[in-house]
Amino acid sequence: MNILPQSRPQTPCGGTSPDLTNLAYRYFFFGWLFRDAGVADPWVSSAALAFNVRQRHYLPIYIRRWTVIFSGFAALGLCLEQLTNKSLAAAPDVVAVFALCYLIITVRVFVSLAVASHHR
Repeated sequence: MNILPQSRPQTPCGGTSPDLTNLAYRYFFFGWLFRDAGVADPWVSSAALAFNVRQRHYLPIYIRRWTVIFSGFAALGLCLEQLTNKSLAAAPDVVAVFALCYLIITVRVFVSLAVASHHR
């Protein structure tokens, strides 16, 4: 029986390497990049908003990723509709709709942070 806690392998810089689930989450979703600017303390909120405005330059990468995902699944759904029955095309179409929703949210966040940077 091992009573020591399981440690994760360390990277050359001394940090721990993230697992595959964490890497996939960070690759597809951008929420981890930003801080909560909706706190009650105005100093903390202002600092978080300034941090978020600086972090917005990563959002076009996510916009590109979700555009590729949307385009790929929409094209796959269209091909399946043409080649097979309509019910088989439902799965890629659902993923395409999800990707489109997330793409719209990402563009909205990017535009909102760009507007916030000009009002500072």
